[in-house]
Amino acid sequence: MIVTGNRQGIINVYQTETKYVLRKYTSHKSQVNSIEFGESKLKLLSCSNDLSIKIWDLQESQPIFELNQAHSDTVKQTLFIDPNESTIISAGYDRLLKLWDIRQANPLIASREHDVTIEAISFGQTNDYVISAFGSAFSIWDLRQMSENTPLMTMKSHLKAILCLSYDKIRNRIITGSADSMIKFTDFQVKINSLK
Repeated sequence: MIVTGNRQGIINVYQTETKYVLRKYTSHKSQVNSIEFGESKLKLLSCSNDLSIKIWDLQESQPIFELNQAHSDTVKQTLFIDPNESTIISAGYDRLLKLWDIRQANPLIASREHDVTIEAISFGQTNDYVISAFGSAFSIWDLRQMSENTPLMTMKSHLKAILCLSYDKIRNRIITGSADSMIKFTDFQVKINSLK
């Protein structure tokens, strides 16, 4: 399957071989910024300029979980954290990185502010660590210690804003792409588990 989101807030799920639309979701009211399959491949996690985060079961026509007003500005990216698809992390233009547990009545667990808007997030070596790109820098956070307000490390790596990032688990490096027209590979020499 392939999933797309568009500026009108529509999410389409396609059958890969036939390009047939299996499911069309129209609950978002504005541009969809991020879509991710859960580990089960039966759920989708999406976020939008409409400030919402939604979880979709591919068998249902409406979201099975919604966080409206999840951020006070555009929600840029979301990720499922655990294989049970019950905890998620989100990043927004309100400069906040938020950790959520959707099993709780009040799902917000922690929130960490950045200096400028957050453009991208990615997991580190494991799903216990998340990397957030903001401005020309990135920070690494231990999700088990999100109640503390300090990242494990922060590094300025570009001249302009980082627009995308990924973690290469095989080579143990952070890959960033920036508005300065550069792609950088930052080797990570120290084992992240020892940074506490």
